[in-house]
Amino acid sequence: MSDVNQSQAAKAPIHTVRDGAVNLKIWENLSSEGRAFYNITIARTYTDKATGDIRETKSLRPNDLDKLFYLGVEAKRMIGMLNERNQEIDRSQIQGSQEQASANIQTQAGEQEQSPPTQTPQTASEQGAGLAAQRDAALAGKAKPQNSNNIATSEQQPTQEP
Repeated sequence: MSDVNQSQAAKAPIHTVRDGAVNLKIWENLSSEGRAFYNITIARTYTDKATGDIRETKSLRPNDLDKLFYLGVEAKRMIGMLNERNQEIDRSQIQGSQEQASANIQTQAGEQEQSPPTQTPQTASEQGAGLAAQRDAALAGKAKPQNSNNIATSEQQPTQEP
């Protein structure tokens, strides 16, 4: 017996589709990456006249071909459902790992927020350069100037003191 047949004999099929004496068994196997894939075996059961034991053979009769077609359609449907289930499990595992990574990032961000940011004071020329850049961008229509250091923008009207 080959290694594949021995491993299949050691475990049960995950699903069997039967029509009379003809059956189709679906076997689940795992790839080296841990992904499930499926194989099928086809057999016809019979009773051994000499011993009375129920046995299986891989030989089919001509009148078994119609049954085989039906069983093949059912097996394909079942394998499709199993593949969908496996994909859903993969998606939930990926989503779970992404959620865990997001939680780790949020935890790290929370730790960073707790430490006070260190800012160097800007000199008057640096502040003026920043305001000039904002003004130039606003005039070019790229962005509205930001209101920093209580400087009036086009949206604010300067208050006049009497």
